[in-house]
Amino acid sequence: MSVFSGSRYATGKITPLLMADGSVRKYVHSREVLLKSDLGSKAAITFFSKGLELDAITYNAYTSEKLWWVIADVNEVTFPLYDDSLVGPNSLQVGNNLIVPNLSQLSKVVAVG
Repeated sequence: MSVFSGSRYATGKITPLLMADGSVRKYVHSREVLLKSDLGSKAAITFFSKGLELDAITYNAYTSEKLWWVIADVNEVTFPLYDDSLVGPNSLQVGNNLIVPNLSQLSKVVAVG
């Protein structure tokens, strides 16, 4: 998949997504993606279990659910809502270990407030 060089997506990260039918679709991120390498040191690990939602993990870590995308980005989760019909590394699945950056790591890469 190519993107027009003048497009706002031209420098965006492209993630291949494995669909339930076995086909692969490409997802173009419209903003800069936060990566594990941006964090420097290790972060907390949270086990994702049935009944636990990403916004609840985010609230517990940051006292705000608004930064859910930070955990999704760092863990390369393109589909942040648990859906057992989705497959592949880009979906949130029961049994995933999620990296949860601490606030001091976040302040270096995103405005926290």
